[in-house]
Amino acid sequence: GLKRSINSGNIVVEKGAKFTAETRIGGVCGLPDSGNLVDLTNTGDINISGTFSGRLCVGGALGYSSCTVGSSDIGCHTSGDITITSDVSSTQLILGGVAGLIKGAIRNSSNTGNIEIASSHNAMVRVGGIIGWVHLGGVNTVANSGNITVKSTAKFTTSPVQLAGGIGINEKTTTKLINTGTITVENGAELITDA
Repeated sequence: GLKRSINSGNIVVEKGAKFTAETRIGGVCGLPDSGNLVDLTNTGDINISGTFSGRLCVGGALGYSSCTVGSSDIGCHTSGDITITSDVSSTQLILGGVAGLIKGAIRNSSNTGNIEIASSHNAMVRVGGIIGWVHLGGVNTVANSGNITVKSTAKFTTSPVQLAGGIGINEKTTTKLINTGTITVENGAELITDA
């Protein structure tokens, strides 16, 4: 597990970088594999370019997590901005202000950082101000005030595309979720979204 971990440095994946398998990028940890994650903070920005031939999971604190995130009084808090540049290519994009994809419970966590997507994708896109995809576990007492912007260069041509201030797609129970962030899709962007 992780406890009282803080990151303030920026993460940059430069244009021309190539990844041939699933990639998990987080401001604090890309893939925590066991234990509880408590009192994690990220204030650094994440700027992603490059080519990803597998699924790309990006989170302000955690890229992909099957752990329990947060305790009864404190969880993860992120304020860094996340930018997916127009150079990015991936088979799937799963992106969240706190975590990209989680398979465990998350509670008492928040995000104030902004998310900007300028790249095009022809496969699954799931983006949330807090979490991109909650696959297992539950969500309790989380908040987002960061904004999501889909730039005019973005072309999402294949369903599903899910964008949400809180959680892109949620397969489990959620209680006490607050979102005050906005979602802006600029003129020229093309999205096919699930109903």
